[in-house]
Amino acid sequence: MNNFERMVIGLRPLLLAMPLLIFATATQAKNENQDIMAKAVTIKAENVSLADAFEMIRKQTGLTVFYGNQVLDDREQVSLNFEQKKLNEVLDYLLRDKEVRYELRRNRVIVLERVIRSRSVDLPMGSGQADIRNRPLQQTYIRGTVTDANGPIANVTVAVKGTSRVTSTGESGNYRVEATEGEVLVFRRLGYLEKEVLVTQKGTVDVALEESVQDIDEVVVVGYGTVKKKDLTGAVARVKTQEINAFPNANALQALSGRAPGVHIRQSSGAPGPGLSVRVRGGNSIKGSNEPLYVIDGFPIAGSNPSVVNTSDIESIEILKDASATAIYGSRGANGVVIITTKKGKAGRTNVSFETSYSTQQLIRKLELMNAQEYARFYNEQAVNDNVAPYFTDEQITAFGQGFDWQDFVFRPAPMSTAALGISGGNDKTQFSIGGSFFGQDGIIKGSNYNRYSLQSSINHLINEKVSAELNMVLSRLTTERRDSGGGNRGNSMIAAAISAPPILTPYNEDGSYRILHTAYPFLATDLRNPINWINEQTAQTNANVALINAAISYQITPELTLKVAGGMENRDDRSDNYTTTRFFDSPGIANVSTTQQASLLNENTLNFVKTFNERHTLAAVAGITYQNFVNTSLKAGGTDFLSDIYESHNLGAAGTPGVPGSAYAKSALVSFLGRVNYSYDDRYLATLSFRRDGSSRYSPGSKWGNFPSAALAWRVSNEDFMNGRIGPFRT
Repeated sequence: MNNFERMVIGLRPLLLAMPLLIFATATQAKNENQDIMAKAVTIKAENVSLADAFEMIRKQTGLTVFYGNQVLDDREQVSLNFEQKKLNEVLDYLLRDKEVRYELRRNRVIVLERVIRSRSVDLPMGSGQADIRNRPLQQTYIRGTVTDANGPIANVTVAVKGTSRVTSTGESGNYRVEATEGEVLVFRRLGYLEKEVLVTQKGTVDVALEESVQDIDEVVVVGYGTVKKKDLTGAVARVKTQEINAFPNANALQALSGRAPGVHIRQSSGAPGPGLSVRVRGGNSIKGSNEPLYVIDGFPIAGSNPSVVNTSDIESIEILKDASATAIYGSRGANGVVIITTKKGKAGRTNVSFETSYSTQQLIRKLELMNAQEYARFYNEQAVNDNVAPYFTDEQITAFGQGFDWQDFVFRPAPMSTAALGISGGNDKTQFSIGGSFFGQDGIIKGSNYNRYSLQSSINHLINEKVSAELNMVLSRLTTERRDSGGGNRGNSMIAAAISAPPILTPYNEDGSYRILHTAYPFLATDLRNPINWINEQTAQTNANVALINAAISYQITPELTLKVAGGMENRDDRSDNYTTTRFFDSPGIANVSTTQQASLLNENTLNFVKTFNERHTLAAVAGITYQNFVNTSLKAGGTDFLSDIYESHNLGAAGTPGVPGSAYAKSALVSFLGRVNYSYDDRYLATLSFRRDGSSRYSPGSKWGNFPSAALAWRVSNEDFMNGRIGPFRT
């Protein structure tokens, strides 16, 4: 008996005890939930709102009751007289006849959800089926556990087919999703075969997934080449097209949120088409940029936002995370590398696809502010404290009623729509793909929106047995209108004004002019502005045209050696127009125009070598020289004192006071030498060596060059004889 067998035998008691430990932990968690909901609560109050009742519960139990405005009206008055009653009994009383259910989550939050009524539908009758036309379809929550041969599986995507309802399993393999009888649940996870299950009246759907052998040999895109997933030695995460398009996204990066380990996505604002911040395994610099390098179809783009590509055109996204994987990109790969691969045509019949979606957005919850009568009484109380006469009489307060809701005036439900048409196909020699797409998103603030129109195409052609050519192109038109609000306080920005404006006033005077709020009453802040100033009298529009084109010719020198010469171009033209009209408060008319152009040319020359020796030794190597230049130009101008608003920012010469124009120009170049060697022995021992030498014109003489080496080793334990199939594919 060798040492390894002794170790396995010694671990058997621990392995046998693990299922019992997991069962005991789950049972303990369930008992904890029951104990928490059975806490004794004492509440005695007359004519208090539901919101106040929930606050009393929080103070006694430490549990927060969470709900949205659409769930229930928490201003309803209730009277309570409970002495040492269980918490669940108190909640049952408060929520009686309201069609609202509650659930304890994470032992600290009680979530309220509306119960959806059953509805009847007409269904056709089939032979041998009961008449179910009058049977109500129960839309409820389906729960279950997803497992494989080894136990529960985490991070399994559970989607209701044909809808936007998506969830995922937790560490214990459990999930919960809202579904209707007759709908289909789709279970997906990398490394497993996709499975579809029909929803019946049962509230529990447990699913067992089978491992996909094909995923073991799945090809993953890495820098300047591809490698089988099982042969990876670096840290690489992959997100496929099914996950990218699981729900509408304004940007390909939004699709990575929660789908790639070690990758954190943060949105800069709630505006349509916002900028996104991506961190791969955290930040590396205090003062410099922490954004990763983005590579689209082999082209390292100059900008930090790959909004040029529509999500429906993406085949996969790979994220290179550690030094071994990113060293091939040198200095620019220090913060990680995001490789985006667009869809390509395949030999066979021509495929035509069309997909579209429509959804809406709205505020999760408005701030609970005083209505007009409460507001008037409040300032009458202040007047008493200040020893001055009350501002409002009882008759005026009664006439105010609920008053004007400034939040409803500024915010609105906003639609979001997508549409994409794609055609692909080809034969053994030529494969093509072409697609057009549209993404439109209105902002929840009036006057804000984001629209993207994209055209993507690719063609691959085998000229002869040794020479092939490929061309990839992405063209996009981006338009953005913003109503951004600065920080502000006391009502001197749009959002601050929306929550500070008095409900006893309206935006317009009786003659239709804008009301000047701060002059209406002496107790109002002097810098309080009417929110309509920002909505109607200030515009900020940006139009951008983006082109990304690259082509390559490959020559197969020998069956093992291939030369590839690639070239590409990236060009982005932006124009931003900002105008503040003369109707804006204290504005003489202000116009500003700025334009920028970013252009980049790329040339890559690489040699790829792949050969297997004696059926045990596999060698894959790449060596190359690359050159890329960057040219950035900008121009800006402006002016004030416009006699008319008719030209807006399109006639700066009409300004009474022209601004000082400005311009800028910057050009740089990057030359690199790169190489990588992958070695595998007997499909068990793996090694990767990478090296890149970068030379940048941005640095001073003597400091222009930098070297970036890396090495990685891996051991595929599962292929060792002593394992004898005890575990699946595994390496360390």
